[in-house]
Amino acid sequence: SAWPEKRPEIKRMMEVAAKEIQRLGGTTELVDIGKQKLPDGTEIPLPPIILGKLGSDPGRKTVCVYGHLDVQPAALEDGWDSEFVLEEREDKLYGRGSTDDKDLHSGTYGGSVHEAMTDLIALMGSLVDKKGKDSPNKFQVSMGHGGKPWVSDFNHPHYMAGRKAMRTVFNVEPDLTREGGSIPVTLTFQEATGKNVMLLPVGSADDGAHSQNELNRSNYIQGVKLLGAYL
Repeated sequence: SAWPEKRPEIKRMMEVAAKEIQRLGGTTELVDIGKQKLPDGTEIPLPPIILGKLGSDPGRKTVCVYGHLDVQPAALEDGWDSEFVLEEREDKLYGRGSTDDKDLHSGTYGGSVHEAMTDLIALMGSLVDKKGKDSPNKFQVSMGHGGKPWVSDFNHPHYMAGRKAMRTVFNVEPDLTREGGSIPVTLTFQEATGKNVMLLPVGSADDGAHSQNELNRSNYIQGVKLLGAYL
């Protein structure tokens, strides 16, 4: 999705997903959300949002599920064997998008990987004193985009159901972790709906997400059971 020239492929994938929801008996709508302005000033269409609906009984509770279909770019020279063809080796599934999130983050790996911001502060602190002495050059820094931090009420019944499902399928008490990965839309959902939002994982901590990623075959199968048990 980082390649503007591939935007039509994302829309085509969404149309495939919409047809699959319809095949399962659901209704779908592809919602146009406007244009994206690129750094060079040109504009391209943003991918539409798929709104899918299964069931319409007003007497039942509604579960809203969010997901994305796009993946980050991948090239063979980055170390992939076949970036967009799923391969299974030693019970692990390799391929772009087989698991998700980004590469090393302090929130996931703790003290084993240096937080880049800490190193940057140490470096900047060694260049000048508090009055700016020894700093002959000036520059301005501006942020292109960012996301606000998000945390949810993990004592909510929503989370109790997720933890119970994890115990049922994996026979372990799940850890409740706060990671450094960025999914800004979670806060948007929480603010827009006024409801509790939960991220229920299927991948493993060592999946190498957004690098040459892998997904344990067992996690893929057990993950389907997990989502079923949760619902």
